[in-house]
Amino acid sequence: GYGLEPLGLGTPERRRPGQVFSLHLRRRIAPILLGVSMLTMVIVSLMGDPPPKVKTEDLTWTPAFWRAETERLKTIPMWQNYRVQSFALVVLTLIVVAMFW
Repeated sequence: GYGLEPLGLGTPERRRPGQVFSLHLRRRIAPILLGVSMLTMVIVSLMGDPPPKVKTEDLTWTPAFWRAETERLKTIPMWQNYRVQSFALVVLTLIVVAMFW
């Protein structure tokens, strides 16, 4: 019968010893929890007043910040530039993933 099987709980015959839930339950629950969490965060954020601009201006990215940082990064060696390191790490990750594809 169907019972709790559509929820991923499965029947005792299909579970391994000591297994409470099947993997399928976690696959279905995770996206639901993600959606509920995101929705809760947006609703709570919209219900409150925005913080004063003085409190957030140093934390908010702007194109002017990008340009100033680019000029500062030109003065350091390339191997210390975090943008170059990030790019190299992404390329290395893609190579490793491609090896196991």
